[in-house]
Amino acid sequence: MGTLFSYSIYSSILLSVLYLAYKWVMSAEKQPRLNRIILWCIYIISLGWLPASYAFDGLWTAPVTETAIDLGTVTMAVTDPAEESATDHAMLLRILLTIYLTGISVVALYTAHTLWQLVSIIRCGHRVETDGCRIMVVSEKSRIAPFSFMRTIVMTDKDYESAGHLIILHEKSHIRLHHYIDLLAAQAVCALQWFNPAAWLMREELKSVHEYQADDAVIRSGADIKDYQMLLIKKAVGARFPSLANSLNHSKLKKRITMMYNQKSSKARRLRAMVLVPSLAAALTVTNLPAVASVLQGASEATLSSSSYKVSENSSPEQSTTPVYSGTLDETVVAAYTDDVTETREPVMNIDYDGNVFEAVDILPEFPGGLEALLRYICDNVRYPEKAMDKCVQGNVIVQFIVGKDGAVRDVCVARPVDPDLDAEAVRVAKSLPKFIPGRQNGKLVNVLYTLPINFKLSTPEPKSDNNKKMSAEEVMPKYPGGENGLIQHLAKNLRYPEKAMKQGVEGKVVVRFTVDTEGNVRDPKVVRSVTPELDAEALRVVGTLDKFVAAKVDGKPVNVFYTLPVSFMLKRNTPRTAK
Repeated sequence: MGTLFSYSIYSSILLSVLYLAYKWVMSAEKQPRLNRIILWCIYIISLGWLPASYAFDGLWTAPVTETAIDLGTVTMAVTDPAEESATDHAMLLRILLTIYLTGISVVALYTAHTLWQLVSIIRCGHRVETDGCRIMVVSEKSRIAPFSFMRTIVMTDKDYESAGHLIILHEKSHIRLHHYIDLLAAQAVCALQWFNPAAWLMREELKSVHEYQADDAVIRSGADIKDYQMLLIKKAVGARFPSLANSLNHSKLKKRITMMYNQKSSKARRLRAMVLVPSLAAALTVTNLPAVASVLQGASEATLSSSSYKVSENSSPEQSTTPVYSGTLDETVVAAYTDDVTETREPVMNIDYDGNVFEAVDILPEFPGGLEALLRYICDNVRYPEKAMDKCVQGNVIVQFIVGKDGAVRDVCVARPVDPDLDAEAVRVAKSLPKFIPGRQNGKLVNVLYTLPINFKLSTPEPKSDNNKKMSAEEVMPKYPGGENGLIQHLAKNLRYPEKAMKQGVEGKVVVRFTVDTEGNVRDPKVVRSVTPELDAEALRVVGTLDKFVAAKVDGKPVNVFYTLPVSFMLKRNTPRTAK
């Protein structure tokens, strides 16, 4: 549901900007056929741009390489959920999502009620066949203005007798041009974007264009224009159905009569429709602003159910009031060959041995040989369980463990399970890890919490061969000069805590995604999870200062790779959390 909520906001931004451009430049032109096409293009672009961008993004930005198992995320330290405002944020998102879904339900019920009214009125009339049309004549007591719904024309018996031929000419045009399809589609968009005024105005704009087309058809048939205009004036009162039917008395009468006398727009003026191109560019720019991207990301994570997290009760209440950047990298997410950016809030594991456990330290523990060596070890040692392969089970198993003062891996547990067989394999490999270079805090060796998600993914529908049981050894992930510690040191050295955020005590994690291209350059950094504009801007700035990476390779060839880098801003805490 969160994805639908986010999609509706994104598409509403595009729809609003494009509608305003159309209304400003095109709506007054006498070219109803072209305007109808343009309005449909606005719907298609605004609703289809995001799905199309996802589809083509994977085709154009990086080659797709399927492997049996790939390492998706390496987490060195996890921010305690108790230290974040995630609960309040999640509650607000749940409230907004509930309001949004309620709005959709209300519009859907209103549409169903209108449809029931239409059907009831049609059933109350008696059928008349004229000129191959299905005409339902109802009692004058209903005081209903003539309208058409799908392939049926409805009018009162008095209208049928006095001006039936003109009404039929008008409504037959609606039926011939299938205007009811436009109205049904517009009503669906109104349900999806009920909060967006542009969605409702677009529907009314479509109905106006329909009337211009129908009016033009009546005039071109040779009917007396004065008699027709007098009919419109007489029928300016009377009930009409605002959402699903083309009513004869729809739209402003003065504007319709004025349009009848206007000259048809020249072909040169049709080029004014090109204004939609820069308008689309402006709309896309708006959606890529950090603040807007943050709203869209938050909306996509909205859920109607709440999640509970296991939080240690021993978090230290004593904190330093000196605002400095701690120099720790909260997570390093290497999303190779995909633009999927997810973040998991893992529960904090209980520790069953003596000693303090740090979640953020000056020097993080390092696998011998660095991150690339850790990736290689996982690739070489993970074996896809036979049962999971037979069941085609896939998923991301997240394990947590402690890297002790001596570098040994202890207390391995599953923080997020997928399948018993996959979970057991992930734990087995984690327990087999050799000693790390231990982490340090204030120059002293300390115990550090380490989170290691391992993604099990089948490369073929029937992954039976031994060659599919481990990750290809020909994949090389991008590497920063100096390895992971080099990246951390660069952030610690260059990141500047914004003064405004310091004064307000604002902390958080800004997630920035960028592309490491085939030459190792950092390109197109974007904030995919925002905290505040100040922290977002600083995260983007420091990412822009990164040196060249060693490019990723597949089968010995450099490839473009998405790299997602969460940058944590925190006020330094001097006292570690005591483990139980």
